[in-house]
Amino acid sequence: MSLSGLKIIAGIVVWGLVFLATLSIGQVKADWGHSICGPWGCGPPLLALVACHLSWLVVLLPLAALIQNRIGERSTRLLGSLLISFGLIGVVGIIAYEFFTWWPSATEFHRRYLWQRLGFSIVTQIDLPVIESIFTGCFLYFQAASQRIRSRTRPEVAMKSAVTA
Repeated sequence: MSLSGLKIIAGIVVWGLVFLATLSIGQVKADWGHSICGPWGCGPPLLALVACHLSWLVVLLPLAALIQNRIGERSTRLLGSLLISFGLIGVVGIIAYEFFTWWPSATEFHRRYLWQRLGFSIVTQIDLPVIESIFTGCFLYFQAASQRIRSRTRPEVAMKSAVTA
């Protein structure tokens, strides 16, 4: 087996261990309880929520870095923009869903907590990685910007970027 094959296997093993470690955060015995409860609703245990969000980042960020290394600066910027757009559309969808489901049934007392309810709904959404998509899209977008800056200062980087684009 070649050295590059061993690096790939080692990378996959390390990634798997980090992924399992982030999922295990939810199993830590701590008395944090439902620390995000209020008149707007009650969410999952905070450590479980953190574990889910970090796990999404462990999946998305390495994929984004791998893809970014194989495509050009323009494609990286486009992919970053698409991920940011996906995340923002997801946030708008969550907000619209809350206005159609929660708002009509909310009492006047609960309606005072609209912004907390919207934030709560966005943060506790773990089925679709809307927050993580925005974060990963920003990562890719800024990586593309740094590629552009490097290509302006170092001509050999510009040649590599032009070949891969």
